[in-house]
Amino acid sequence: MKKIILAAICLLGAKSVVMAQETTMTTTKTTTATGTSTTTIYQTKDEVKHGWYLGLGVVAPGDYKINDKLKAAGMPELPSEMFELSIGYNLTYKRFSLDGEFGTGYMDKKTASDRVTGLMLNMKLRGHYMFLNKGNYSLSAGVDLTYANNTFDLYSRGNVIDLDDLNPATHSGHISLYNNQFLAGPSLAFGAFQKSNTPVRLNVGYDISLISGKWKSEVANVSNSLKESDLGVFYAKVVFML
Repeated sequence: MKKIILAAICLLGAKSVVMAQETTMTTTKTTTATGTSTTTIYQTKDEVKHGWYLGLGVVAPGDYKINDKLKAAGMPELPSEMFELSIGYNLTYKRFSLDGEFGTGYMDKKTASDRVTGLMLNMKLRGHYMFLNKGNYSLSAGVDLTYANNTFDLYSRGNVIDLDDLNPATHSGHISLYNNQFLAGPSLAFGAFQKSNTPVRLNVGYDISLISGKWKSEVANVSNSLKESDLGVFYAKVVFML
C-alpha cells in the first residue's frame, strides 16, 4: 500500500517536469544601397502535448487460485471482473505517448450468511507508438507495466461488536488478505474527437502476472498460502482527456 501511495504522489508531480512548447527568434539585418532592413523569423519547436485524463471501465482478472479454497469453505468466490476508475497523466511527442496511471477497482459479493469485499489498486506505466493518425482519429499500440495491490475481506454476516468487550480474542468472523503483483502486457488505444475540447480514447490491454507475492494478512500469519502466478488480467476503459 505504501508503494501505491508513493507512486500516486510521483504521478501528481509529473506536471512540474513537463517540457513546454518553446519558440526561438532569429533576427537578420540586411544592408542595401537604400538602407538597412531587419527580418525576424520565429521558429516553434515540436510541442510536447500533456494533460490529465479520467478513465471508466472494467478489469477482468480471471480466475483466482484462492477461489478453490473459498469454494471449499462455502464462501463467495472472488469475481472474474470488476468496475475500475482511473486517473492519469499523458505525454505525447509526435507519434510517441507515455501514460502514468493510477487505478482502483471494487467488488462486493454476498450470500445469505457470508460476504466478500475487495479493493484493487494499481499503478500503470503505458508506452505507445501511434501508427495511424487521421486528424480526429488515431490508433496506437504498445506495452503496459503494472504494479497491483489486491486486498480482500471475508465476513460472516450479522457479526456484532460489543464496545464493552473489545478483547479481540472474543470476536471472530473476519479474515483480511492481500497480495502484490507485477504485471506486463500489450495494449491498444483508439482515439476519437482528437481536435475537440475533450478527446476520447478507448484503451484495451491484457496483462500477465510476472511476479506475484503470496497471500498475506496485516493482522495475522497465513499458513498454506499460495501465489496467484500466471494470472491474466484483461481491461477495457473509456478515457476522457481533460
